[in-house]
Amino acid sequence: MILERRRVNSHGDLVEDSYRPGELRRLQGLGTQMRIDAGTELMRSGERGREAMLVLVGTAACLVGGREVGTIGPGDFVGEIALLDAGPRTATVIAETNMDLLVFDRGEFDTLVEVSPTLARRMLVAFAGRLRRANEAAEPRLRLVPALEPAP
Repeated sequence: MILERRRVNSHGDLVEDSYRPGELRRLQGLGTQMRIDAGTELMRSGERGREAMLVLVGTAACLVGGREVGTIGPGDFVGEIALLDAGPRTATVIAETNMDLLVFDRGEFDTLVEVSPTLARRMLVAFAGRLRRANEAAEPRLRLVPALEPAP
């Protein structure tokens, strides 16, 4: 499979020109391409994380505490949190469709973050969004970041 320069819009459709020239070709050399069947568990919450994955094709359900909290699709990373902080997996991820993935072990992932500022930034933005949604869903007394209150 040859990777092309592309990005994902709000509908999950692939769009051109998200990456710097040659960036995806470098990524392809770092990771291992895998095809996964629908129904396959990609990772389980609480387990040790050994790899992160970049979704090229397909979708997966992201579950926390047995409850679906989101969908992972083309252009999304999954598994990166456990590699970033060396902690356990924070969610269970199950393929909803057949998927094509680029899989990165810890060393490849570290190199990826160094050589691809576009992907590193995309991961940070996605992570910030996940944190924000988790914070909004939490009870007010459990919020990680207090809600902004209007000044008196």
